Amino acid sequence: MARKTSIADAQRAQKRVREKFGRVRGVRGIGVTWDEKGDAWIRVNVDTHLRDAISKLIPAEFDGVAIELRGVKDFKSFSGAR
Repeated sequence: MARKTSIADAQRAQKRVREKFGRVRGVRGIGVTWDEKGDAWIRVNVDTHLRDAISKLIPAEFDGVAIELRGVKDFKSFSGAR
């Protein structure tokens, strides 16, 4: 049976992923998500047209935590926006 990744483990890895890849052109957001069983992973939102190039820079796994690249067309932050 595969090891379940905790949210806390994913958050620690997320911080390091953000430090290392957060300023890559086309990266729009780096977050943690999980499934109904509580298995967590890192989701990196990237510009759709740059997804292939970014996928060559960002690994599929970091510190033992899976990374999912998700293409977004027009990503907007809603924190504090009206």
